[in-house]
Amino acid sequence: MSPRADRSSLGTRVGIYARYSDSNQDDGFSIEYQMSECTEYLDRNGMSLHKTYIDQAVTGTKVAGRDAFHELLHDVKNGLIDVVVVYKYSRIFRNALESHKYRKLFKNHGVKLISVTQQVDDSTSSGQLMVGVMANIDEYQSAVISDHVKSAMREMVSEGFFAGGTVPYGYKLKEVQHGKKTRKRYVPDEYEREVVKKLYELYADNYSLKYLQDYTKSIGASARSGKPFSIQTIARMLRNDFYIGVLRYNAQGHEPIVVYDIIPPIIDKGLWDMVQHRHSRQNYVRPRKRKDL
Repeated sequence: MSPRADRSSLGTRVGIYARYSDSNQDDGFSIEYQMSECTEYLDRNGMSLHKTYIDQAVTGTKVAGRDAFHELLHDVKNGLIDVVVVYKYSRIFRNALESHKYRKLFKNHGVKLISVTQQVDDSTSSGQLMVGVMANIDEYQSAVISDHVKSAMREMVSEGFFAGGTVPYGYKLKEVQHGKKTRKRYVPDEYEREVVKKLYELYADNYSLKYLQDYTKSIGASARSGKPFSIQTIARMLRNDFYIGVLRYNAQGHEPIVVYDIIPPIIDKGLWDMVQHRHSRQNYVRPRKRKDL
């Protein structure tokens, strides 16, 4: 145990790190619950809280994007924190390799890492063995949770429910009751649907992508980003079979899932085929002359 960690009961700078994944990946430990358990631990041991580090609604399987974690590492490296308290080691590490890497970093800077629920003396050989075992168990549990999440998401997609991501232009989400849970389904947006249909009709009638872009500007339509439609975005829309009711979903480690006739279509099959036929030709028909929008 480092000299700085020994002073924890005498006013040493103590930080609490808490992390909570999104609703599809949480393991039941809310930020409030973790903070409550950690602060109670501090009170029992006569320790005063110096700083909190909270990563809300991010996955723990990748360090990238965990702003509070990076802030904690910065403070560790710069001697701004002496003790870090977590509810479980899995809240700060979900990977055995990262556990070893960052524990070594903490140790090199004299920072003590304490788990409220997994109190192990890692200064002994048996304690170090136990730490390694727990890290591997946490990594395994993380993989199991990830597999369950992916399976659940695939099941949602197969039934036509929203499973995350960007909602294609032309659609919005509507909450529906599904058993005891509230789900979201894709439904056409009254205004955006007409914009999409007009773009398809214009392109099928041999107007250029630039003309289509000018049309969206003339009616004040904007993409999901809030910016004007780019030609590239319009081209992708004209190839997106979501508009004829096809829902596609890809999850790492699983075969892609494709569900037909599950989304209310905006574009009928005849118009879709005309647009795709134009895309497939090597030499496009020369666009008509520009006319007033």
